[in-house]
Amino acid sequence: MQAVEKYLKAILLYNRKDTKALGHNIARALNKVRSTLDSTFEISNAVEKFIYRLGGQGVNRYFEHQINTDGLGLLELDEAVWQLRKYCRAVRAGVTAKGPIDGRLEEILSKPSPARANLIWKNLYFGRYKKIRFSRRIKIANPSNFIFPEIFPELDKVIYFSKPVRKHFLCLKERSNSAKSRH
Repeated sequence: MQAVEKYLKAILLYNRKDTKALGHNIARALNKVRSTLDSTFEISNAVEKFIYRLGGQGVNRYFEHQINTDGLGLLELDEAVWQLRKYCRAVRAGVTAKGPIDGRLEEILSKPSPARANLIWKNLYFGRYKKIRFSRRIKIANPSNFIFPEIFPELDKVIYFSKPVRKHFLCLKERSNSAKSRH
């Protein structure tokens, strides 16, 4: 999510647009990029859907509640980066940037190195592979505060929780306390 957020904000900054009010809201950032670049901004429907889905997970950026994935997120991220980064370049008023990008990723790709190996490993966009084998596994993860809600009061002393998550666990604690007092 942070990578997509940074690319969208970079596009806006290269086009001299304010990003202060965006926060971590990548859906709002995408809409602002679209309205800034108008018809010159083209990304696939799949990438757009990925960005909106990723933005929906944004409220869970610190793993406060359950998360699941279909296992294709890294492929989708690679595609989103590939499509977004071409708009991350300084442009003059009325001139659309064309031609090859000469950025850090191109520098990494230009010579053998551990960074290059990591960049191209199973990357359909930066690698040179025609076929890459992926295993699609659904993954579900639960943070400790959901598995053991009784630890929330202790976690709340040392970890920042968003208002909705904090409210959820305080309500659970209140219900638990009222249930105990009835018995």
